[in-house]
Amino acid sequence: MKIGVVIPAYNESARLPGTLAALTQSIQSGALPGLEIVDVVVVDDGSTDDTSTQARAPFRTVRLDRNRGKGAAVREGLRVVRGDWALIADADQSTPWDQLNRLVLAAQESGARIAIGSRGLAKSQLDRRQSKVREILGKAFNRFIVLLTGLPFKDTQCGFKLAHLPSVRPWLSELAVDRFAWDVEFLMLAMRRQIPIVEVPVIWRHEDGSKVRVVRDGLRMVTDFLKIRVRVTLKSLKM
Repeated sequence: MKIGVVIPAYNESARLPGTLAALTQSIQSGALPGLEIVDVVVVDDGSTDDTSTQARAPFRTVRLDRNRGKGAAVREGLRVVRGDWALIADADQSTPWDQLNRLVLAAQESGARIAIGSRGLAKSQLDRRQSKVREILGKAFNRFIVLLTGLPFKDTQCGFKLAHLPSVRPWLSELAVDRFAWDVEFLMLAMRRQIPIVEVPVIWRHEDGSKVRVVRDGLRMVTDFLKIRVRVTLKSLKM
C-alpha cells in the first residue's frame, strides 16, 4: 500500500522536527510493515515562524500564502500528495505513527475508503488526557455534531485520518470549511456519496500547545456546523 502523509502545520517549528524524526524512525525500524510511505507533505498554513524550513528532504513543504485554517491546509495537502492513500496527521504527534497500521487493517478488513482514528471507542487508549474542561466541552461538541449532522461516529475531530485518494479527490473542490470543522464537512460529503467509512480506536495522548481555543474556536465551529448542515441539505435536494 503506497501512502502519502499530509501534515497541516501552523507555527509548529518547535514540535515539527520531533514529529518528523519519529516518522523517520517508524519507517526505518519496520514499525509500519507492508506500508510504503512514498511522500510526506508539510502544509505550512501561513506560519509566522520558521515552520517551512523544518521539513527537509525527503520531506517537502507546501506553503499557503496566508493563514487560512486547518481545513484549507488539509485540502491543499490532499491535492498534491503522492500515493494511493493519504494519512492526515496533526503536527503534534498526539497519535503515534504506528497507529497507521490499525487504520490500514480496518480499511482492508471492512472495505472502507476512509478510516478515522477515534478517541471515543471502548478500545481507544488515552495515555494522557486533556484538561477536564476541554474533555467535557469536546464530548458536548461531539453530541452536538451527532444531533445536527446525523454522523454515526464517536469522534470526528481526532487528527489522524486515512483516505483513499481516488475516492476523495473528485470532490475536494466542494469542501468549503477552512478551519477546525473541516472534518465534519469531509465526513458528511463522503457519506452522501456512500463512501465507506470505518471508525478505528487508536492510542492518543494530549500534547500541550494546541492551536484550538476552546471558546473562540468552539463558537466558530458551531457556526460552521450550521453552515455545513444547510449546504449539504441543499446539495442533497438538487441531486
